[in-house]
Amino acid sequence: MFELRRKDLDAIRGVVHVLCPRAVVLDRTGRVRSARAILGCDHRVVTLVTVRAVAPERWQEYRDLRLAALTLDPDAFASTLTREAGFTSAQWRERCTNPDSFIGYLDGRPVALAGLLPSDGPRRELVGVWTAPTARGHGVAEEVCRAAIQAAEKSGSTAVVLLVAGSADSARRLYRRLGFVETGHTEPMPRDKSLLLTEMVLSLGIGNRRSRA
Repeated sequence: MFELRRKDLDAIRGVVHVLCPRAVVLDRTGRVRSARAILGCDHRVVTLVTVRAVAPERWQEYRDLRLAALTLDPDAFASTLTREAGFTSAQWRERCTNPDSFIGYLDGRPVALAGLLPSDGPRRELVGVWTAPTARGHGVAEEVCRAAIQAAEKSGSTAVVLLVAGSADSARRLYRRLGFVETGHTEPMPRDKSLLLTEMVLSLGIGNRRSRA
């Protein structure tokens, strides 16, 4: 943590938001909450984290990340590599029409995913969260999840819910940092009843938004 003088804030905000709109978060006192999103792990190499909504014309980025996720971390998903590896290009393009699905980039490389299931209800479900192993520790997962949460807020939703595998300790820590809390509800994963999923929820009321600012 380090302090910035008030007179420096506007200039820094302008530079940071041009180069990397989602790289750094400043609270109301000018305190930088996290610099890990723009600093490499050795604190010598500057990295940039950006987030974009998926798009049909960039379906291959989404496909490659999704298949990598299903290959490397199959227990984190209800779907399977066998099922999705057979999708046609048209199917992948269709999946990229969801405006509330996002890709996170590290130095311009697509490395992370997160999205919301389409719904008109008051609660949205956060799904498909994954970051490539080589990109972990740079804050990309947090930023791509924040993009999904903001999309839920803009749609008028009152809460975001998710299911996380019981063994996914790092994912649970990420969700807690974002403000999610465990509800006490658990359920088996549909494709493998031996895997237990824990429900977490994030309220999107005004008070909760202020507490995350």
